[in-house]
Amino acid sequence: MQPAVDAVKLSDEQISAYYEANKQRYQAPEQVVIDYIELNPELFSATQSVGEEQVRARYEEQRDSLESTTSRQAAHILLAQPSNAVLAEINEKLAAGESFEALAKEYSEDVGSADFGGDLGYTSGDTFPESFETALAALAVDEISEPVVTDSGTHLIKLLDIQEQIVDFDSERARIEQELISELTDVWLVEKLAKLKELSYNAENLAEIAADLELTAQVSEPFTRAGAVGISANPAVLKAAFSSEVLEDSYASEVLELGGDRYVVVKLNKSIPARQKDLAEVQVAVVASLTDQLARASLAARGAELLARVDSGENIEAVAKAEDLDWQVVLDAKRSTGGINNEVKRFAFQLPATATEDLVESFYTRSGDFVVVALTAVEAGDSSKLSREQKASLSYAGVSSTGGRELQAVQQSLRISADIEL
Repeated sequence: MQPAVDAVKLSDEQISAYYEANKQRYQAPEQVVIDYIELNPELFSATQSVGEEQVRARYEEQRDSLESTTSRQAAHILLAQPSNAVLAEINEKLAAGESFEALAKEYSEDVGSADFGGDLGYTSGDTFPESFETALAALAVDEISEPVVTDSGTHLIKLLDIQEQIVDFDSERARIEQELISELTDVWLVEKLAKLKELSYNAENLAEIAADLELTAQVSEPFTRAGAVGISANPAVLKAAFSSEVLEDSYASEVLELGGDRYVVVKLNKSIPARQKDLAEVQVAVVASLTDQLARASLAARGAELLARVDSGENIEAVAKAEDLDWQVVLDAKRSTGGINNEVKRFAFQLPATATEDLVESFYTRSGDFVVVALTAVEAGDSSKLSREQKASLSYAGVSSTGGRELQAVQQSLRISADIEL
């Protein structure tokens, strides 16, 4: 395709004539520019702070409900019904220096933790049975308990780590500050939203409303009915901007809810009618389209000429070599054979397999290349040569395909017979 494109040379007259004949393809769609006021919590919370006295007062209110916590990381070896000999054997190995983790993998009957060296994670004192928690709380880090009996069996418990979370004013300061700001923001948002709804009704000017609300009136970039980026990318804004109330009557929209506590009011700033683009604006696109069209026409004519030569009796390979064209011969090609253009391979396997003489066909690739394919022989597949795995795979694919078609048929039947109530 590319050589055909490179061979195209266009005159100004050709470009102009193509533009005139295809003007409808080169029109700028209708656009609008909107004024808008956006209301969201970040406009308030990002600029707010609370005083030390407010934070401390809230801390004192919550102090009794705040507790420091101690978490212990436990590991264990669980034996459902251990004999004294097994317990003694484990203790001897521990005394000899073998790791608790290795012994947990070897002896523990808790399949959920054994592969992790018996690690059970952290507990704040209420995760495991009372006798287990009591024994764990009495251990120092890396110390191992005497056997502890619970309903699950007998445990040898090891304390791996202790984490203490101390709750005091300093640790709670940031959380309380955010909590207070969030509360103030909620109040601010409710008040501003109510006032925005009141002032924007039949408003003539959003800038004045924004000033009253201590917000900012913004102006969008021009955008079409397809939307763009920024505020116009939101479907609710797009719908409102091109509604008859906003576009034709020049009213402000109602307050639109955008999600995430974001609200916006829009009003038409400027309407830009659809217009015909000048040739100078679209010359690059015109040249590209015309070049592609002429290149494809040239390629089609050349392809027809080559096919005519083959149909008249010339050998296809000889024609390819005489014209210095790429030619590839593939023997015993399978659907899975690599090194072949996938589009060529797919086309070849769609050709009739019952031809009694060489079959010559042509097609265009997605990139625009013209390809001539000569099918000289077809060998039928032999299922007896497939491996067990290949047969299973084909069987599954057939069942899946059949099931899919049956499901589609059922769905179609249900649609046809369904009664729709509005």
